Amino acid sequence: MNYTTMKEVTKDEFFGIINEGKLDVLVRPETKEPGHWYPHTTEFKFRDGTVFGKVVEDFHDGEHYPVVEKYYISAPCFVRTTDIEERTKLVSWLESIGYTYCVGCFNARSAISSPLIPYIMVSTRAETDFVECLLYRPDNGIDCGCNVGLFKTLAAIGHSDTLEQQERSMRVRVKIVAFATDKNEWGNAYCSYCPATRYFFGRGDTIEEVVADVQGHLLNLLCHRFIHKNLLNCGWTITENSVKPPIFTDEEVVKLTEKSYGMTIPEPLIVELNVEVPKVYNPCMYDETGNKYRTIETASGTGCSR
Repeated sequence: MNYTTMKEVTKDEFFGIINEGKLDVLVRPETKEPGHWYPHTTEFKFRDGTVFGKVVEDFHDGEHYPVVEKYYISAPCFVRTTDIEERTKLVSWLESIGYTYCVGCFNARSAISSPLIPYIMVSTRAETDFVECLLYRPDNGIDCGCNVGLFKTLAAIGHSDTLEQQERSMRVRVKIVAFATDKNEWGNAYCSYCPATRYFFGRGDTIEEVVADVQGHLLNLLCHRFIHKNLLNCGWTITENSVKPPIFTDEEVVKLTEKSYGMTIPEPLIVELNVEVPKVYNPCMYDETGNKYRTIETASGTGCSR
């Protein structure tokens, strides 16, 4: 079977998209494809007959047991949106992760801002991933309706390296205020406060312990930045390609720390954390509005935890 029009994904990605997107797909246990009587090929189809994906069994070496499974999702997909600003941002995002805008007779770049051309489609042709704006509903591909999140989830398949590279290139700097305390009274030699995250539990017997505690909390919040609103509620600006914390002067961070603890701090120590923005849980998963949300796998090596 030729799978050039499909993209191979992991098992978690395959069923994660179905479950998180609440896709109404029907399962067909067997297909009558030559050479695929056994091991089996299982099709997952929408009710209109469009193939969402396939689970293909095969011998691990082509001839002998054990049987292994490979998961494929149809590559072409499209979404309908009449919001010009949303469509412009969507095309820009697709280009940023590696898609090429396909310019044709009826598909000039001006089509992006036309309210009469509502469809955006991504597809792969001649080993090139294209995005195009269309006047009429495409005849093939997965119809995402108006669900921009599902469309972005499907379009991002095979482009996770680009997304991860974008994330790896981001760093953030936040200030914390640490100060010495009476260990007998406080239980630790040092306490702290981070105005950017409103975190006042960073404590330890050394400054290094305090910094490690606050940094671990910050990394955990960054890992979940598209799941929870903690950072947004603290004044952060978070988009697909940037993470910007609120900015405080040294005087402001000291005053906020004193307000948090209800005391005057005689010798505050200001420490600036400079951390690399970690990966989110699966950069390919989005909610119905196009925002990233909880995913299947935990990002490794970033200090993330559930």
